[in-house]
Amino acid sequence: MQDPAAALTRRNEVLDAMATYGTVSKAQATEAKATPLGLKVTVPRTGCITAVPGEEFFCNYVEHVLLDDPVFGATPQARQALFDQGGLRINTTLNPQDQSAEEQAMHGHVYASDKAVAVSSMVQPGSGRILAMAQSRPFGTGDNETEINYNVDGLHGGGEGFQTGSVFKAVTAATALSQGYPLSYQIDSPAHADYPAMTDCNGVVHPAVGGDENDTPTPYGEITMVKAMADSVNTYFVPLEAQAGLCNVVHMAQSLGLGSQGMVDSSGTALEPIAQAQSLTLGVNDLTPLQIADAYAAFAANGTYCAPTALTSVTNAQGKSLPVPSGDCHQVLSPSVAQQVNTLLHSVVSDQGTGATIAIPYSDAGKTGTTNSEAQAWFAGYTAELSDATVVTDPNHPLNSLNGVDIGGQSYDPAYGYLTAGPIWHDAMTSAMSGLPNNPLGFAPAP
Repeated sequence: MQDPAAALTRRNEVLDAMATYGTVSKAQATEAKATPLGLKVTVPRTGCITAVPGEEFFCNYVEHVLLDDPVFGATPQARQALFDQGGLRINTTLNPQDQSAEEQAMHGHVYASDKAVAVSSMVQPGSGRILAMAQSRPFGTGDNETEINYNVDGLHGGGEGFQTGSVFKAVTAATALSQGYPLSYQIDSPAHADYPAMTDCNGVVHPAVGGDENDTPTPYGEITMVKAMADSVNTYFVPLEAQAGLCNVVHMAQSLGLGSQGMVDSSGTALEPIAQAQSLTLGVNDLTPLQIADAYAAFAANGTYCAPTALTSVTNAQGKSLPVPSGDCHQVLSPSVAQQVNTLLHSVVSDQGTGATIAIPYSDAGKTGTTNSEAQAWFAGYTAELSDATVVTDPNHPLNSLNGVDIGGQSYDPAYGYLTAGPIWHDAMTSAMSGLPNNPLGFAPAP
């Protein structure tokens, strides 16, 4: 109510008119006019804040898709008009069972009041449909709330993404395997090594420089690609990246939807491309959980990549169906290469791998990822039916270590991905897979 005095005057005028026409007596009108308005004015909530709790971030993403995608209008103004006045009926890909699984898993391991935030996206392999999107910090503007959707990039209501750590090694492996390097390929992997000289896609030569090292001071010696993935050996994957070609790894990343980081570039209308650094394979670029879940879905789908989609149908007020963005599913890896990647990533969740404690009772594969100083902790993995990526980090201070930080009433030192993000992934995937068929992933024979 913008003018209480005018409202009071209008109320009294109505009472006088009612007395004049005999609807109430003059005494009743006088008595009523002597009382205050007694109104408790509230502003109705609109927008995604009114969505089912936990689904607000996905709702916000859908809104950005509708307002940003040219399929819904040639100009921003046309898309906004359609959104505001089109009487749209929007059907989405969100699966309530999967969303509930993500929410319950997340809140079972991370509190909304924690400095660290857990973020997860779940995608359907072979279609790109976004099935779930969750955060441990609720949607809103109050304490321990946020309206930033950390699952997605800055053009879709998100942040800037997060460094992925060793989760990115799967991209390097896919590149090398596509060139014919076998799973049995051996590289001498010391505790410390130089980054070899590499040439990026712009023809820039990056000279050799020191700094490549593993978490353990013990040298591995000659090991296969399977062993290197299971133990996440940096000094194996950096020279493998150099041998496969830095630019080829960049092209593989682009084909898997990882060509851009989560941050908006200086133009304000596009995303920053990934940095073509020698440490690319170690996950130095800031990517989003939705990107990672969608890229890993291609391995589950025998090499078929589909862009993430959130809409199944949109109709206007007249009942006319409007076109919706397509996943544009297409083959980016041969099935044989995808099956070799599956073998590599299954080694991570096998008894010998860094993710052995988070394996689920289904045909699965995945990868841990932990960045420098344990600032970001990831686990990304999949079955034939579902692909999910989870990260735990402090989004307000993304360079701060998670070591010793309270996360869901516990602290970890070091805060590796298999200890923090891994249990969330495990619980969400186990619940979401309930009732789904345990279709086996395609695996290549391990050496």
